[in-house]
Amino acid sequence: VVAQSKNGVYAAMYTAALIASAAVLPRPCEWVEEAMKQIPLKSRLYHELSLLLSQWRDGASWEALEEAIHGKYREEEHFDWCLAIPNALIVTACVLCFGQDYSEAVIHAVLTGFDTDCNGATVGSIAGIACGADKIPDKWKTPVQQIICSSVNSYTRIPVEEIVKRTIAVSRTLRPPSRKNKAQLYVFRRRKDRKAQTYAALRRFCKQAAEPFHFPEEPHVCAGSPSTP
Repeated sequence: VVAQSKNGVYAAMYTAALIASAAVLPRPCEWVEEAMKQIPLKSRLYHELSLLLSQWRDGASWEALEEAIHGKYREEEHFDWCLAIPNALIVTACVLCFGQDYSEAVIHAVLTGFDTDCNGATVGSIAGIACGADKIPDKWKTPVQQIICSSVNSYTRIPVEEIVKRTIAVSRTLRPPSRKNKAQLYVFRRRKDRKAQTYAALRRFCKQAAEPFHFPEEPHVCAGSPSTP
């Protein structure tokens, strides 16, 4: 919310809902339909997602969907690779065509271009939560040794299981927002207010988090990297 507005924020809302829907609904088209309910009907993102979903329902192949996205949003023109709408469309097309096949979904998300690393990670999250950890092929899990490496202070190396445990613990302490708070969360009339409330929410979240995580002897490189002994 601090760095984005309108469709950038809607894309984040849509993606979060898409991941959540994949955990509880059986079919990829249902994940997309449910996630679209979380964004404004009059937004450009909703309009483009509706067109994509309609094309898929009419029998469009992956190749046809990919070509349509690249035909409308050309990176060599004025559409930057990181813009929200074309990347949301790529994620959605991958989910609709390969959502229950982890490898195919991730591979196609990356090969399609635009924001390749983020799209691969997003599609991997959606397909992964839908399929379950046991159905993710070992070739994706073994190289990273189930360890997340980040630039976040005190969390530079942390096991996936630890992140899951902490996320669940924090989620259990959060209360669902009231109708009034929901309106305040999504509709900010002034950018200053939006930033201030976002920072306040982040501070509350950090206070609920556990102590920083450290390996007993934390190395300076990620496990599996070429410089690892």
